[in-house]
Amino acid sequence: MRLKPGCSESSVFVNAAKKACCIQGENKDLTDKQIGKLCRFIASFAPDTNYINGKFDYGEIGISVMLSIALYEFPWFYQKYELWQRN
Repeated sequence: MRLKPGCSESSVFVNAAKKACCIQGENKDLTDKQIGKLCRFIASFAPDTNYINGKFDYGEIGISVMLSIALYEFPWFYQKYELWQRN
């Protein structure tokens, strides 16, 4: 799937990740494990993510990407695991 320049809709990235990870179904029907897999897959393409000793090492951008995707596309997941901060 090719993304148009300047495209920033999170749903486009989630749908592309679903295809790449062979995950089917509506967002609301996905398991926590599937949501985590999608968020990690998308974050693995962040410029500060490194692959070290068979595992991804996510930098600040990668972590921000994971949190943003969780917030925009899976708000119930974001709340369930208390990924937000109360001030």
